[in-house]
Amino acid sequence: VGMMRNWRSVVRDQLHTLSQCGLAAMAHRVLVSYSYTEFERKRIVQEEGEQRSDFGKDDMEEDPAMADVQNVWKHFEPKKEESNKNRNALRRSNTTPNSTQPQDIMLRALQQVWSEYDATFRVREPTWIFSPGTPWEGTILNHLRQHCTQQEQQENSVDDYQPTVVFYFHTKGTSRYKPTWRGQLDQPYTYSRVLYWRKYMEAFLLERPAHCRDKILRDGALTCGVDHRTTGVYAGNFWAASCEYLAALPELEIFVSRNNNKIQDKEHYFDMEHTFGKAQRQWKAPQRFVSLHQPNASLKGLYYRLMEPTEYSERLSDLEAKAKG
Repeated sequence: VGMMRNWRSVVRDQLHTLSQCGLAAMAHRVLVSYSYTEFERKRIVQEEGEQRSDFGKDDMEEDPAMADVQNVWKHFEPKKEESNKNRNALRRSNTTPNSTQPQDIMLRALQQVWSEYDATFRVREPTWIFSPGTPWEGTILNHLRQHCTQQEQQENSVDDYQPTVVFYFHTKGTSRYKPTWRGQLDQPYTYSRVLYWRKYMEAFLLERPAHCRDKILRDGALTCGVDHRTTGVYAGNFWAASCEYLAALPELEIFVSRNNNKIQDKEHYFDMEHTFGKAQRQWKAPQRFVSLHQPNASLKGLYYRLMEPTEYSERLSDLEAKAKG
């Protein structure tokens, strides 16, 4: 979860999909990593100290999806009966008993959204993982690698060992969100592009998870997704993978940004998906890396155009028909 802009709206949308389409009930374990921008951190800290600012004010007023932000902020405000002296102390301290550290504040906001859907999950409480630096998705991949290594070690020591399938996705597009995005449908690299792109990936992986699950468990695939590139990357970085594959990945180095080092952040931004993709070369078995659908190669990339459902609806129907026999 990249906690910025309309992240709450995206997380709610994804949790709803998981609840309605089966993964919530199937998952034996849920890992959630989260990161946030310095801008977002300052905004929340200021709200906690009752230092109201205009950051994001226009976004909330113009877009209904942001309306819930006000309720979350109220939850973080000091109680009215606190004295001004205590309020000033709260602003200065990073170690108060009320967990006012920025990381704790952000986690509480995320947990509040999760609590709206937790009853639909087999696992009621996820493992929460803070991602401190770039690649922002690297921390969760390291945790998945560690978990899968332990799972694979049980293969020869536990009689009832069952192979594990991991589904990975993220809050793609939040960094490009603007409340005026509907008026930019003809512009590349805007929120509309990544919104349609995200829903495309979710249609195959989250709305119909049985397809990738069966490819891995039944047919022996190592990874599964859509728009698989020659580099091994699944464009957009949504995928399912076997623990056999994830356990064999190298551990990623995490670069904690100092003084908002944007050059360093940019340099390592894609390390996670490149590491995930490059590892496929060592297997020398391209048939084990499945793509359920490839976008029309004669058209521009998905940052430049809307990925309309009409482009992949027929493929979804074909997969459903094959699944029914």
